[in-house]
Amino acid sequence: MDAHSREYAGAVAGWQEINGIRFSKSRGVIRNGRNVPTWSAGDYITWKDDQGEIRQGYVIEVLCEDRDGTYHVKEHKRGGGTEHWSVDGHQIRVM
Repeated sequence: MDAHSREYAGAVAGWQEINGIRFSKSRGVIRNGRNVPTWSAGDYITWKDDQGEIRQGYVIEVLCEDRDGTYHVKEHKRGGGTEHWSVDGHQIRVM
């Protein structure tokens, strides 16, 4: 595990400890002969957006189940408000 991965893991653990939120574990599904992690509505996930920022939110619905999947995710913004995202399965960080 490199320094960046350790820093990220430590930040996530501290954030969970303070806020009491647990990230959901993926469920494996076999697609095209490989095990693909998947999530369901209500799961709490973390992902990396197109600009490289780490984000966190709840899966609202599964938009597409082929390949790595596509998910409609709702992120609660610090200070109020929400933002909705379309997140590809390959963007999601498996915890």
